[in-house]
Amino acid sequence: MLNIPTDTPSYVPATAWMRHGPFAMWLVRAMQPRRIVELGTHHGYSYFCFCQAVEADNLAADCFAVDTWAGDEHAGYYDDSVYTAVRAENEKYSRFSTLLKKTFAEALEDIPDASVDLLHVDGRHFYNDVREDFESWIPKLSNRAIVLFHDTEVRERDFGVWRYWSELAPKHPSLNFTYQHGLGVLFWGEQIADGLKSFAALIGDEDSRTLIADYFEAQGEAFVQRRGHERLSQELTASADRLRSELKATQQNLTELTSALTSAQEELAGARSELAQARRYPLRQLKAKMEFKVLRLFAKAERFISVASAERFRRSAMKRDPDRSGH
Repeated sequence: MLNIPTDTPSYVPATAWMRHGPFAMWLVRAMQPRRIVELGTHHGYSYFCFCQAVEADNLAADCFAVDTWAGDEHAGYYDDSVYTAVRAENEKYSRFSTLLKKTFAEALEDIPDASVDLLHVDGRHFYNDVREDFESWIPKLSNRAIVLFHDTEVRERDFGVWRYWSELAPKHPSLNFTYQHGLGVLFWGEQIADGLKSFAALIGDEDSRTLIADYFEAQGEAFVQRRGHERLSQELTASADRLRSELKATQQNLTELTSALTSAQEELAGARSELAQARRYPLRQLKAKMEFKVLRLFAKAERFISVASAERFRRSAMKRDPDRSGH
């Protein structure tokens, strides 16, 4: 029975179903259902676990996800972004997967009677709601159907799945996984798929039932731990990349600052040299300025001297221009 390996779900959005993913994929591979229907899909984790298993084993199955994608009192209310994400993921499985954006009652007309081998009930969780959801779909179940009920262990916020499960479970072969809010596995049909006969036999014994529950809980916990390690590794890699980028930018800034500081130091050294020169030879500086002004004045006196003389005075003035060194 357990020689069929559990798988690692590839699509992991926000979910309260995570630890049940490996079991869900094992169940599909062992049972090989011809039709799967999920009532209440939300972000799609459980549904795409089913689809991934169908795809992996190339099973001749079709899958239907039924939801209004508007939310309820227990799941919370949300906008169209959730449905948009689910629809995008469903593209991978469009060959056999259909999203029915309807109420559970409206979707009944889309599914033939006695055709559903695997039904997952995960809608609104009040007692009357879960009872109505399941019982309205009983005509759609095949003679080898298995039904999954999520949140069989939640007793807060008026959840009533646990109460309805306690009424159903004693009447049929069943197993309740108590971890991750609880998942009830109910053998509804009179026939049992060949791949599940040993499983069904074992859950009739208390010790074996406990062993199976422990096994799949360990598989679910191992998946969660691997997922956590992967996310941590991704976060550390992203942090390292960000730090390398910041270090590179800091090094570039440091290079630019060093260059600017060098230029400033050179300018300061030049200014200090000029200041020292001016302090050492103050009269020489004054004499140079006076000569420049006199020569410039003579160069402009063309009315009184020849053009050639004026040109000589202009050139001499240019040589003594105090601002010439800065041009």
